[in-house]
Amino acid sequence: MGLVFSGSLSAATYTVEIHGNFFSPSQLTIAQGDTVTWVWMASGHSTTRTAQPESWDSGVQSVGHQFSRVFQTVGQFQYVCIPHSPHMNGTITVEAPPKTDTTTTLASSKNPSRVGEEVTFTATVVGAGGTPTGTVTFFDGLSAICTNVTLSGGSALCVKSNLVEGDHSITATYSGDSTFSDSTSAALVQKVTSLPDIPSGFSATAVSASEVMVMWNAAEGATGYEVMRSSGNGVYDALPMTGATSLNDGGRSANTSYLYKVRAIGTSGSSDFTAPDPATTTIFTDPVLAGAVINAIHVTELRTAVNAMRVLAGLGTTTFADDPLTAGTVVNAEHITALRTALDAARNQIPLTPLSYTDTTLSAGVTPVRAIHLLELRVGTQ
Repeated sequence: MGLVFSGSLSAATYTVEIHGNFFSPSQLTIAQGDTVTWVWMASGHSTTRTAQPESWDSGVQSVGHQFSRVFQTVGQFQYVCIPHSPHMNGTITVEAPPKTDTTTTLASSKNPSRVGEEVTFTATVVGAGGTPTGTVTFFDGLSAICTNVTLSGGSALCVKSNLVEGDHSITATYSGDSTFSDSTSAALVQKVTSLPDIPSGFSATAVSASEVMVMWNAAEGATGYEVMRSSGNGVYDALPMTGATSLNDGGRSANTSYLYKVRAIGTSGSSDFTAPDPATTTIFTDPVLAGAVINAIHVTELRTAVNAMRVLAGLGTTTFADDPLTAGTVVNAEHITALRTALDAARNQIPLTPLSYTDTTLSAGVTPVRAIHLLELRVGTQ
């Protein structure tokens, strides 16, 4: 028997030799779409199948003749040599080609969602060498919630607005097609709550030495908001409830850092708190700094604000070199680096998001001190 690959990488051609009283090989297994070629090594024989499907008849031929057939139907096909039937026979077994593996992933349009809110689950099916077709069924636990959804461009959607409160284990199962195998996604835990959303866009900013303005965006499902303020040690005090999306917190002490957070209150409970945001009641000279000459007062005010942040974090104040700075003192890289180190330690202790700095390394006598270096430090305290 010979095996010769055809022009297609996925199809092959097999050779069966016809001898005096037998086919060689008499049993042959091939893949759907493959070709079998019979070659006459002796005269007076045929390869014949009269049953459907895949019937054929070469007729009785002589040495050197060849007869080929492409097999497109999966199954087992018996054939004979008509002059020497039934003892001279053979069987061709045609198997479906192996399918390409797939991966199914699942995403939610909003998680967590609220009771009664519309959520769209998107299943995406990928496989090498093409775009899978077929259908996807979505499950909530063991219960189907969207059945046999047709793939379009490798994706299928399931839209639900009747998920009850609680955690839902959502999966998507792809049915497979003639080319691609089936697959099931990992479970996606969809949280459904009757609670309002966490307010977004939260910020706290000192607007004077005694006032802090706290602001946030309206949260869906909220009937009011609760703002909390901390002066340190992880202890928070509740400020008066408000139905607005801002609050002016007056009566604060000058040159002091405070930590604020807010949560939405709904008819069935409250959201989680936002991440905390600091505000320091140090009012900086030259708020913009663009075009201003950097001088001692700018660094001195930053030292005051950074030490206020350190007190808020429970670290206490630190002593800086060239303290106090006097008029005529040249502001240099060491001054800025020391402020960064002291502020980073405070923010890490609270904890707050680490800051990113322009000119990460300031080299003495090489890197000039610029307005952006001071502005970044100010933002880190505000």
